[in-house]
Amino acid sequence: MRQVRAYFSGKMPTNVHGQVAVAGDPSMIGYLMQTSEAKALGGVTISAERRGRVYSALSGSDGRYRLPLPARRDYSVRAALKPYESEPESEEISVPVRGCAIQHFAFRVDNTVSGRVRDKDGQPMKNVKVGLIDVSDSIDPQRYRRAYTDQADLTFRFMNVPIGRYLLVANPDGLLDRARANAEFIEIKWFFAVSSGLTS
Repeated sequence: MRQVRAYFSGKMPTNVHGQVAVAGDPSMIGYLMQTSEAKALGGVTISAERRGRVYSALSGSDGRYRLPLPARRDYSVRAALKPYESEPESEEISVPVRGCAIQHFAFRVDNTVSGRVRDKDGQPMKNVKVGLIDVSDSIDPQRYRRAYTDQADLTFRFMNVPIGRYLLVANPDGLLDRARANAEFIEIKWFFAVSSGLTS
């Protein structure tokens, strides 16, 4: 409420703020975070440049950042964290009269997790739901990304998987002990293409 009052009274501190996440579309970060299709990124350097002067801030563990700026002007804003690539790479923003602008950044990384789910006889299974569970998700460890073995070669595939630690589980609904018993632990530290064979 304090920020709303400050905005309408013209006392809002001049800043650009937003959220950074590994996601497909920066305009949908909020929704993608709720559906576990995006992962917040902390430690991202957000910088704003104007006429050779650079102002910067870091995103928090929830991916949110607030970058104070000295004046209401036009700035070139970018986000950087190796080995990720940001979209947009940089953005020209204009901080309005009342003092703030919002800019989200979606990051991509060339990491893929793929594989097949096999039955007890070793045969690939069709249309099996596979969950990729982020074990470091302190917000809700029950959330997971989902894929299905519905490709022509009966594989599942997760694209744009952030660096982190995951459980790969066949038939993950409810995350029962039996499903966890057949889970595979995966740790992604850099650019990776992980191939896995789960049993169900």
